[in-house]
Amino acid sequence: MKSKKHLGDGIDNIFEETENNSLELEKFFSEKKYYQRILEVDIKKIFSNPLQPRKIFDQKKIEELAESIKLYGLIAPIILKKEQDKYFIIAGERRFRAVKLLKKRTIKAIVFEEKNEYIGETAIIENIQRENLNSLEEAIAYKKILEEKNLTHDQISKKFAKSRAYITNVLRILNLPQETQKLVLENKISQGHAKALLSLKDHDLIKKISKRIINEKLSVRNVENIVNGYKLQENKKLVENKKENFSYYSKKLKKLLDTKVTIRQNKKIIINFADKEDFFRILKKIGAD
Repeated sequence: MKSKKHLGDGIDNIFEETENNSLELEKFFSEKKYYQRILEVDIKKIFSNPLQPRKIFDQKKIEELAESIKLYGLIAPIILKKEQDKYFIIAGERRFRAVKLLKKRTIKAIVFEEKNEYIGETAIIENIQRENLNSLEEAIAYKKILEEKNLTHDQISKKFAKSRAYITNVLRILNLPQETQKLVLENKISQGHAKALLSLKDHDLIKKISKRIINEKLSVRNVENIVNGYKLQENKKLVENKKENFSYYSKKLKKLLDTKVTIRQNKKIIINFADKEDFFRILKKIGAD
C-alpha cells in the first residue's frame, strides 16, 4: 500500500466497496497502529459520534443499504473508538443505522485507538472525501475545528486538501439567516443559491427570496438575476440619499455663511463670495481668518 500523507487519504482509498475491503482496512490500521482487531460489537453499546458533522440522513437510502446488507452482508466494517464500555462511531454511521434497522445484535467493526482530539477530524474527512456532507454541514464542521483548535482558514485548507477560497466561501454560508440555513441543510436550497443570496445584507429579503426559490423552483441563474436587480435598486437609493443629504447640508452651509454653497458628487464644495470683503467675512465665519 502506498504511503499516505494523512489519515484522510487512507480512509478515502480503503472505503471502496470491494471484497478485499476488510483486509485493506486491517492492513491500513495495523500499519498505523490504530486498532486492536476486527470485532463483532454489541449494537446496544454503540453510539453516534458527538462530533459527527452530518446532521441529516436519507432514510430511504438507509433502507436501501439495509436491503443490500441483508442480501450480501456487510462488506466494510464500521470504525469505532472505545471509551470505557461504550463505542463511538468514527466512520460508518449509515452502515450502522442500516444494520440496526435489520435488528441485528452485533456489527463488524474495527476499534480505533486514535486520540480523542482527532475523532472529529476523522469523521469530517471520511464524510467530505466521500461527498456525504452538504455545504452547511461542511461549514459547521469546519467552524467547530476552527474554534476548538484555533486554526486559520489556510491551515484548515491544507488539513482537508481544499483551497483557502473554498473554505472561506463555505464558512460564509453560516452568515445566512437561520431559516435559510435550515433550507440548505435540508438540501432544498443549493450552495449556488446560498452563494447568490450572500451578496445581500437584508435578512428579511434573503428569507423572502429563499421561499421563492422553493415555491417557484428558481435556478441559481434566476436567483442571481433577482439579487442583482435588488442590488441595483439599493445602489440607486444610496445615490439618491447622497444627493438628498448634499442638498440638506448645502442649505445648512448657506444659512451659516449667508452665501450660496454647492456640494458636488466629485467631493467638491463651492462657496460663492461677492468681493474681497465678503471673502474675509466668510473666512472669519469658518474660523480661518
